[in-house]
Parts: sequence; C-alpha cells; structure tokens
Amino acid sequence: MGLGKAFGYGILIYVALNFLMNILLVLAEGVDLGGVPMLISEFFSMASSDPVQFLGHFLAFRGSMDILEGLGIGNLSIGGLIPSSIGIIIGIAMGIQYLPVNGFLGVVYIIGFLLPPLISSIATGKISENQTQGFFSWFLVPIITSLVLLILWIAGGPESVGPFVPFFKFLYDVDVKYEFIIYIGIPVVGLFQGMFWSGISAALGKEV
Repeated sequence: MGLGKAFGYGILIYVALNFLMNILLVLAEGVDLGGVPMLISEFFSMASSDPVQFLGHFLAFRGSMDILEGLGIGNLSIGGLIPSSIGIIIGIAMGIQYLPVNGFLGVVYIIGFLLPPLISSIATGKISENQTQGFFSWFLVPIITSLVLLILWIAGGPESVGPFVPFFKFLYDVDVKYEFIIYIGIPVVGLFQGMFWSGISAALGKEV
C-alpha cells in the first residue's frame, strides 16, 4: 500500500476516534457550558450553530485541566492539542481525579488523549509497505490536522477553536499581540505529536 493510502487510513482513523472521544466526553458530562454540562443534543446542534467548533471535534480531544484555578491569575487550561507526552500525563491525572466521583468521565479522560494517536499510528504502521513509509504516513497526520485547526482558528476565531487549544486561547486573551505565537505554536505541536507517535508506526512497518 502506498504512502498516500496509508496516510489516508491513518488520518481517517485519527479523526474518527477524536470525534468519538469528544462525544463520550459530552455523554460523561465533561464539557461545561456556562456552568451546566453540555447535552448531546447541544453538541450535535453545533453543526449548524457553530460549524467551526463542531469540526474541531474531529481534530483534537477537547479535554483539559485548569492549572490556575482559584489563584486569581487567569483561566489557564492545558489540554486539547498539546504534545502527546503532556496529554497522557494530563489524561491520567484527570482520570484519577474523576474516577471516584464519575468513573465514566475518569475513563474518558484516561483514554481520550491516548487512544486516537495510538490506534491510528498502529493501524498506519500495519498497512505500510516499509518502515520509512510507516514513519512518514503517520508523521503527516498530526501536522495536517494541526494546520487545519489553525485554518479554523483564522476562519472562526478564538471562541470557536479555543476549546481545542486552551493554552493558545489563554495567550490570546492576555494580549492579542501574542496571536503570532499561535500561528507558529499550533503547527509546532502537530510536529511534536508526529515525532512522538510515528516511531510506533515505523516500528510496525514491514521491513524491506
């Protein structure tokens, strides 16, 4: 199977699993909407009311952790599109926090950051013709999806895309002048994700 087909399968699996994880996050009452958990009907209504934000659910898991809560400094959350090593740590930390009070939400956090890149990188590697193809076919997946997310930021603005890049939304809220960091930072995070998971895809590629 050629590079294009392997990449196609990889990105299809990746966006499908991201969307599934975000649906599960809503069903687990993990998405706050003005202090009230978002309903699944409200989630799907975004397809017409805010299509940019709705499309974002295919590109990144919107789970996040507020790291300045109660300090009066600002609303800085870490989550969404972030380097995978940090995402896994946050997923486990939030999972442990919620498991005693909402087991479903705890599990969703644990698997939400992990499952989409892990499963799609494994699948991409399995169908690649060699290790080089396995590496690059998945390496392109997070780079392309992060670039699409950046385009959505430009098209829909920070309010629509903010849930998927909360750290960059925080910078934007602090000072609009920091927006240039967003234009660089989002693709760079995609690059880090590609480097993190494409090793798995390469290792599973057929040896020449």
